[in-house]
Amino acid sequence: INMGCLVIGGAGNNGVETPFYPAAYDRVIAVASTNSSDQKSGFSNYGTWVDISAPGDNVYTTAYGNSYTFTSGTS
Repeated sequence: INMGCLVIGGAGNNGVETPFYPAAYDRVIAVASTNSSDQKSGFSNYGTWVDISAPGDNVYTTAYGNSYTFTSGTS
């Protein structure tokens, strides 16, 4: 942050409002997870300390072994 970098952190995957660090630090952009209905994912942490949400529930992505898989999370 002091070097002018943008710092982004996953809000956490416990489904609670409790701040999750390092995402909850000042000047860190905290990202929560949404589902396919653009609603908060059940596992995603939340609260006034969260800055933005993005798709994170059952996302199709690359995996080890030159394959693909579905995964969920805030980071």
